[in-house]
Amino acid sequence: MLFNRRLGIPALQFLHKQKTHLQELSQSLTNATKERCNTEKHSLALLAQQLESLNPLQMMVKGFAKVEHKDKPITSVTQLHPKDDIRVTLADGYVTATVKEAHKDGRITKKL
Repeated sequence: MLFNRRLGIPALQFLHKQKTHLQELSQSLTNATKERCNTEKHSLALLAQQLESLNPLQMMVKGFAKVEHKDKPITSVTQLHPKDDIRVTLADGYVTATVKEAHKDGRITKKL
């Protein structure tokens, strides 16, 4: 036990108070750290969910496809001409096809 006649009881009370205060600060820091970790875990889970929803493979599972001509992605019918060979990639594989006709329909792009 720490006791010195010169320091006396007030010094022991002071040390005890400081020890208690240090324990409270330590507990507060532990709680704040746990809360921050939980918040960051939640944010990470939301970002992972958002990333998964943007995954091209997830889009294919929903019925979308990737269309390519000469290994380049097709984003418009104006990129294709009759007799062009294309590759259509789906969720479970791909098919090859030959373009018979290409018709531009402005109704779809007007909504965008």
